[in-house]
Amino acid sequence: ALHRADMRGVNLSGADLRTAGFFRATLNGANLAQAQLASASMPETKLQEANLAGADLPKANLSKADLKGADLTGANLENADLTRTQLRDAVLDGSNLRGSNANEGQIAKARSLHGTILPDGTVHE
Repeated sequence: ALHRADMRGVNLSGADLRTAGFFRATLNGANLAQAQLASASMPETKLQEANLAGADLPKANLSKADLKGADLTGANLENADLTRTQLRDAVLDGSNLRGSNANEGQIAKARSLHGTILPDGTVHE
């Protein structure tokens, strides 16, 4: 587990990080595109401006994480814990939020939602 680790700007593109722990870590500006993060534990992690395009995050714990300005294009967040997760200015185009607990207020703060599968399974146009 990487508790409180400072990994700003790290390139973990395509890495297999399933079930990894990043409690309160700082990953601002990190490249996690296409990373495998199923069931990863990332509560209170800072992921501002991070690239999570195409990342696989089903059942990940992102509670209280800061994803401000993050690119989540095509990311799979199915059944993820997004309790109090900051999504302001995040790009969620084509991402899958089905079954997650993201609420309408959080989702409304995203920069872009084209083609996003919302928690209730409907697709945002």
